[in-house]
Amino acid sequence: MECEPQLWQSWAETIRDQLASLCGHQSLFHKTISAISKQPNEVPAGAPATWYRHYLSLYADRQVIALRRVIVSTQGSVSLERLLRSMAKHPREARESGYDAAVVGRDLSRLLERVDTLKAWADKVVAHVDPLKPATIPNFGDIDTAIQDACSTFYRYEFGLTGQTTLLEDPATPPGQEQLADELMRAFGRFRVISPGPPA
Repeated sequence: MECEPQLWQSWAETIRDQLASLCGHQSLFHKTISAISKQPNEVPAGAPATWYRHYLSLYADRQVIALRRVIVSTQGSVSLERLLRSMAKHPREARESGYDAAVVGRDLSRLLERVDTLKAWADKVVAHVDPLKPATIPNFGDIDTAIQDACSTFYRYEFGLTGQTTLLEDPATPPGQEQLADELMRAFGRFRVISPGPPA
């Protein structure tokens, strides 16, 4: 049976891979949106509005679920929540790794509070068909902020747990890009599209 610090290291390495994937998809998304905005005639022929709706919905759904997976703990899964909760419950081992359990607990509470809207959307709209939809509909800026929050929280613990500091793709969003994505999606019902509708 592995001791807690060994588990923490293993979990941190798994979380690092998940965050790298999130940041990679985020970077590619913003580059694609930027390229489309500069060359609108290069959008696949036929129905640009339909293509936008398809691409934006795929990205939003994918990132919301990926964020929920890497942050929120479910049935023993590896996540930031499980890692930080375990550290908070083992103050001696956390201290030996260079962390104060009370600070870890506060970091966890802050992170979960910040991603609560996205978690609700992932659970009630993307993963399930819940008649009681969340009151707050997230936007692309919320996704970018959640990725930044997850990465910055992880960075505070990565070196102490793994002995490494990984330079992931910069999670910062290029200025104006989240607003551009939101503008493109506004006509298509934000994240979820009930029916394709006619091309614009």
